[in-house]
Amino acid sequence: QTATMTTTTTTTSPPPTASPSPPSASDDNNNLLHTIHLLLGSKLRVTMTDGRIARGNFVCLDRLGNIILDNVVEYRKVAHGIPPPPPP
Repeated sequence: QTATMTTTTTTTSPPPTASPSPPSASDDNNNLLHTIHLLLGSKLRVTMTDGRIARGNFVCLDRLGNIILDNVVEYRKVAHGIPPPPPP
């Protein structure tokens, strides 16, 4: 003997408006925060302004917006054939 279950949902649409409202800054912030939450714990590759590359697990953002990574490996490009600068 099998039992079947049927569910019915009814939705009502909101009344029509003259024009859709543009997205607000708080909507943009909520979308950004949602995206950041989805990235938590994932492996990121971050390229810094001086050309260094850091790979690690995304832990959080601090209050200043700095990216905090765990288990980081840092890479940098070294020019071949150019002698290093003399020591100071």
